[in-house]
Amino acid sequence: SSAATLVITNCVFDRNWIRTGNTTDNYTGTAGYLTNFKAVEIADTLYATNGYNHAGVNTYVAGRDGTTAGTLYIENAPLTMTNCRFIGNRHTIHHSGIVQCTLLLTGNSPATFRNCLFTGNAGYTYSDSDSVRVQDGTVCVSLDDATREVVFDNCTMAYNLSGRSVCAGLNVIKGAVTLAFVNFH
Repeated sequence: SSAATLVITNCVFDRNWIRTGNTTDNYTGTAGYLTNFKAVEIADTLYATNGYNHAGVNTYVAGRDGTTAGTLYIENAPLTMTNCRFIGNRHTIHHSGIVQCTLLLTGNSPATFRNCLFTGNAGYTYSDSDSVRVQDGTVCVSLDDATREVVFDNCTMAYNLSGRSVCAGLNVIKGAVTLAFVNFH
């Protein structure tokens, strides 16, 4: 873990997009790949229409460090996000058994989201077999310890879409999640 704190305030991450059929490209966090910070603080920031479209079939496409996230990837970096918006981000891949999300929290990354909006995001992970586990979602919590906490306070998750019969909004794989005044539509 670094001693550095990353602060992002009043920024726009828009149209960071990868469209390819090549399995060697980086598919991790088209708007941000944030790892090993003492803390990450993001406020008043818009993430819109970021993502990737992988046309390959039956390939395991992973980006940096073998990971996948459509818009923002955060690992081993405790996060505080306030008044941020994720609108119209999309990720599409033809594979299964991997975690594919708009925003992926992993490792030692407890987080607090306050007054955030997640709307119109779409995640499609296609598989040739219905028996294979697929992990989609707008926000995926896949931490290294089930007791690490992720808090959503006064947030909205609305009109998000998943290509499979999995959660389109919040997907908790591992971690303790607290919801306070959260709207799901």
